[in-house]
Amino acid sequence: MVMDVQIDVKRAMDRFEAAKHQVPLAVSYAMNRVVYQIAVGESGSGVLRKEIDRKLDKGAERFTLSGIQYTKSNKRNLVAAVVADYTGGRIPPDGVYKDGGAAGYNKREYLRTILFGGDVKPPKPSRKRLLQPVMKNPRVKLNKHGNLTKDKYNKLRAKSVAGTKTPLAGSFKKPKLKLNKKTGAPVGKQPQYWFGHAKNKPKSDGNYGLWERLNRSQKNPYGTSIRLVIRTGNSTRKQRQQVRGNEISRQYANRAYKTEFARGMAMAMRTSKSRSMALQQFDERRRS
Repeated sequence: MVMDVQIDVKRAMDRFEAAKHQVPLAVSYAMNRVVYQIAVGESGSGVLRKEIDRKLDKGAERFTLSGIQYTKSNKRNLVAAVVADYTGGRIPPDGVYKDGGAAGYNKREYLRTILFGGDVKPPKPSRKRLLQPVMKNPRVKLNKHGNLTKDKYNKLRAKSVAGTKTPLAGSFKKPKLKLNKKTGAPVGKQPQYWFGHAKNKPKSDGNYGLWERLNRSQKNPYGTSIRLVIRTGNSTRKQRQQVRGNEISRQYANRAYKTEFARGMAMAMRTSKSRSMALQQFDERRRS
């Protein structure tokens, strides 16, 4: 849960003694409006979603923003909440939870570290290591939000076949042995990518991953230099709190609640039975 706000209903009923039976309806209306504005807002422009999108470098993914949800109250149950869903499921306003599928793990667990900080872990239990593209002078194309997609990683990983002692010519899919007619030496290049540790680097988690050979040629089959493209040696990483969800939600609720309660009270009075009966009796007397 991101926000928990308590409302003194008894105090409001004492203040509106003449229409105290309508106070719970007005309170419910105000609470629902406030949690909606914080979590979702018009066209997805909720206060908390906008703050997450602003704080994350290059913005947040739509799946991430949809994790900020809310539940509604009614006049008999004055409980409304702004909720962060980590499972990847959906909480409709009626509060009936719809599971994120039979994956068996939290697809949006990283949202917890955005809101509260902590250790970032691989999204799937089957994956033991994080995929971390090298961000200094990015060496792999990321999506518009700065994230490495699974398809992009799989394509590069497929190219990281083990090299051979003998350089091969031809294409990646159809390598072949080709010899120089004059010298008899093999002609070709080693694969552009390989996976593991570099021989001239310390064997640490930070140096384990997908490497790229640069400037390969027939003269230099292994290239003239190497660089790390995607780091895959770390099982966790520390993440500081990026969005103070509780604080932002509470501040907005304190500002907006009075206005929404006034609107709710006006709406409740318009729809009250006693007011409708009084108007009906007045109209009958006027006609008679």
